[in-house]
Amino acid sequence: MAEMAQEFPQAQIYGIDTDAPASHIQFSSQCHFNNNDILKGLPYHENTFHFVHQRLLVGGIPTSQWPFILHELVRVTRPGGWIELLETGNIYHHAGPATAQLRAWWDEGMTIHGFDLSSVPTINRLLTNHGLINVHMEKIQVPLGAWAGRAGELLGIDIFAVFKSLKGVYVNKLGIQPELFDEVVAHLPKEWECHHTTYEFYSTFGQKP
Repeated sequence: MAEMAQEFPQAQIYGIDTDAPASHIQFSSQCHFNNNDILKGLPYHENTFHFVHQRLLVGGIPTSQWPFILHELVRVTRPGGWIELLETGNIYHHAGPATAQLRAWWDEGMTIHGFDLSSVPTINRLLTNHGLINVHMEKIQVPLGAWAGRAGELLGIDIFAVFKSLKGVYVNKLGIQPELFDEVVAHLPKEWECHHTTYEFYSTFGQKP
């Protein structure tokens, strides 16, 4: 929100999340935060926003709930306005054995719990099915690791931290032994450097007629 406020100082910016922002983060008066769960619907009237952006929620939205989420995003967007999604799936290019193992555990186990990341590359169809026009998807290969410079190094740090934070899911929901999980995750940074691994992001947008 803060970055958007700086780039578009005349805009009124609204954001929602289940977690409140950290206390040290200061927002300008044009930013409005709502502590809310998107799975329960958006707390805004129809045709409210010119631009609606959602990112990195594929791990928090069950596959069966995506039609409802898209309905809500379209509902609050004004005619002529745009919806943009930035999401990730389960596609790694030049993945080594540790990355492949973590992906296989997730795909085999979390599908049972309603999270199918393999559907993300077709998310543009959801936008079209919900009546949006001028729908476009771009697949972005983002490098993991310092081999690709500072940007790759930072993303590698972030994704490594994400995997470590998911230990409870792998252990408690997927039944992976904690020692085995730690061992596999520990190989990731070196593996990404060795194989020049990239992670696939999906930037998708469409316009409400």
